[in-house]
This record gives sequence, structure tokens and C-alpha cells, in this order.
Amino acid sequence: MLTAPRVIAALLFAGLGWYASELIIPHFEERFEGRNIGRFALVNAAFCFVVVWKFVKPRPGDGYNAGLSYGLTAAIAMTVTALFFQSFGEMIRKALDRDYGSDPMGAVVDVFRLMIEFGEVIVKPDVLAVLIGGGILCGLIVEWSGRRWR
Repeated sequence: MLTAPRVIAALLFAGLGWYASELIIPHFEERFEGRNIGRFALVNAAFCFVVVWKFVKPRPGDGYNAGLSYGLTAAIAMTVTALFFQSFGEMIRKALDRDYGSDPMGAVVDVFRLMIEFGEVIVKPDVLAVLIGGGILCGLIVEWSGRRWR
């Protein structure tokens, strides 16, 4: 159902995902020289919007502790989802370049190896501070909006 707190949550967390992705890009380019970033931040913002809209539906009105918890849960869920889909996209690119030969199971396993490799790029103080602090702040704003527009 379309509610103001749900729209606000999806937009706030999409913005958080975009900003965190913009912070990740210099770390990513530093570690993986020569890789094409493309529309990394916009794609991650779209993933964040969908994750918050579909899977982590806000429950405003449960209190500010629940809002804090919701914010952290949403930040973790959107990070893991974006990591998975970015790793899956990289695996598809490598498969089209025939890096796996005739080993489809190697491609599937490589998705999770890529998730770990890309996850290491995220574990930087500036990115973690934005994800954790931004997740908490967004969760509290969603809780406030839920109390305001019932």
C-alpha cells in the first residue's frame, strides 16, 4: 500500500545508497584499476529503493527504538543486496568473456568470491560511517514521518 512513510523510506534509503556508492567509487578504482564503473551509483540507488520498498517495509509508529532498528536493518539489507547483484553482474561479464570456460559451477561460486572481494572495498571508515549513521538517521526520520502522517 502506498503510504507517505513508505515513500519517504524508499527515497531516503535510495539517496543513502547513492551517496554511499559515490563514496565507494574512489576506493573501488584504487583497488581494481582499469575496471569500468559505469552507472554504479544509480544502479545501487535503484536496488536500495526496491529493497526498502518490497522487503524491509517500514513499520512507523512502533517507537524510535524500532525506527533505529529498522534503519540499521535496511542499511544492511540494501548493502548485501547491492553487493550480490553487482557481483552477479561482474560474473555475467566474465562469463561473456569466456573466463570460466565450460565450468558453470565455477561461475556460480565466483559470485560469492566476488561478493567478498567487493565487500572488502566497503569496509572503509568513511563508507561504514555513512551506512551506519545514515541508516540510523533515515530510520528515525521514517519513524517521525509515520507519527506525523498516520
